[in-house]
Amino acid sequence: CLQIARAFGASEIIAVDVQDDKLQNAKKLGATHTVNAAKENVADRIR
Repeated sequence: CLQIARAFGASEIIAVDVQDDKLQNAKKLGATHTVNAAKENVADRIR
């Protein structure tokens, strides 16, 4: 999904997960921001 979002012109892509290794992979695949939902409040972070 990240690569598709990038291909369609998304300028900001936010990946949310509870595992840091998956978030690191999301960054490699094109996520511009990552949020670990186990450590941070997702709604507060996205605002």
